Amino acid sequence: MKIGIIQTIIKWVYQLFTGRKKTSRKTRKPKKGRLVVKQAEAIDGDTIRGIVRGEKVKIRLILVDCPETRHAQKGKQPYGEEAKQFTKRRISQAKLVEVELHGTGAKDKYGRLIGHVFVNGQNLNRLLLKNGYARVAYAYGKYAYEDIYRKAEADAREKRLRIWSMKGYVQEDGFHPEVMPKKDIVADT
Repeated sequence: MKIGIIQTIIKWVYQLFTGRKKTSRKTRKPKKGRLVVKQAEAIDGDTIRGIVRGEKVKIRLILVDCPETRHAQKGKQPYGEEAKQFTKRRISQAKLVEVELHGTGAKDKYGRLIGHVFVNGQNLNRLLLKNGYARVAYAYGKYAYEDIYRKAEADAREKRLRIWSMKGYVQEDGFHPEVMPKKDIVADT
């Protein structure tokens, strides 16, 4: 009986200091149509790696394009590192990371799986768009969640969040750091 009371007190203190309820440590089950991504980690804002069905894979978040953190031709783009840190934080804090693959495990030209990533049930693709870390891109047909993604992007654009804060930075063909004042561009060191 004392153990039950102590556990209740610990939960109450946790809720008091964090403002949220403590979730169960039990592993959540994936939603139907999704695969669990084990040992997930962020590569950049729109790509993660992990283990799916026992195989090490890279997963590209479909319909989402974040600025680059390192690229042979484009280099490091403004807001790229921030997008990577956002994804990294969401992935590392998640109890459950899932991917809903596009089609039957389609891959992009780099051999990455492409799909919608969920962290604790929340759509990471949408969160990146909603918070102004990404733009909707690479839509070559009709995709699941596309309308939700376009709405999230429009909301971030209207609020001028992050990538949308500088007029002309986001264009149809990608990101254009050359429109940003030199003081806003972080140089590689």
